[in-house]
Amino acid sequence: MTAPWVCRAPIPGSPYLCGGLMHSIASGFWCPRCRSARLSTGDHSMALAATSQNGWPTIPNYGDSRLKGLPWITGDVLAGDVWTVFDWLGRRFNAEVEPIVKASSWGYTPRAIIGSTATSNHASGTAVDFNADAHPLAASGTFSAAKVAAIRKIIADSVVDGTPVLRWGGDYSGRKDEMHFEINLQSNGNSPAKVASLAARVSGTPAATPATRETIRQGSTGAAVLAWTSYLHTFYPSYAGKVTPGTWFGADTKSATQEFQRRCGLADDGVVGPKTWAAAAARGLR
Repeated sequence: MTAPWVCRAPIPGSPYLCGGLMHSIASGFWCPRCRSARLSTGDHSMALAATSQNGWPTIPNYGDSRLKGLPWITGDVLAGDVWTVFDWLGRRFNAEVEPIVKASSWGYTPRAIIGSTATSNHASGTAVDFNADAHPLAASGTFSAAKVAAIRKIIADSVVDGTPVLRWGGDYSGRKDEMHFEINLQSNGNSPAKVASLAARVSGTPAATPATRETIRQGSTGAAVLAWTSYLHTFYPSYAGKVTPGTWFGADTKSATQEFQRRCGLADDGVVGPKTWAAAAARGLR
């Protein structure tokens, strides 16, 4: 067997396929994951392609050193920049869309796209599913309009040089997959360099501890201003793009703060006080 073969045996009581790697034995093949015995390559199995559907290299084995556990899910994703982006996505989703149920959220698995022969982006560690039980495959409208708007805001905030780094399965033109998020297709103008750019942008938010969360406004300086400007610049580039992380609270920071307050239903006075800090903490500020 020159390429890994992935078990496509159906999981009883579930719409999903096993996805385990099949082992060659004397009389055929066997899957230790679901214990489907002696399957042939033409029966519930497929070859794992060199790249997943989005163009990233597949990873054939669980426990591969290229994978890293993500705290929001029960499994792994591709380590490095992809991990950083998915950690940011998890923080945003958990704070702005709905709490993530880790037991029904997952990442890497070497399998095909369900109902297809194309290799899933899960097989390269470049896809995650959040709250699968609440948002089953092929179902539409599982999120409220407000939650959809929050998801699309996160996707919009992932844009680098005009291309979203992330893609949501609820925006698929065909069968919907509302639990699903993935690194966007390289054929759509994405690239590892753009993923790296987003990772660098979202990983630089310094923590704003309670001690630094003093009330600040235009003209303020210091650590609290650095925490606030870094947060705005990282999480809301669509309207805080002119805000440069630093220790000076200028006019651009006030304008971006007012927009943040309006979107959170707060008085848009441009003053970062307890209510504004609390709203930011609920939306990913660490």
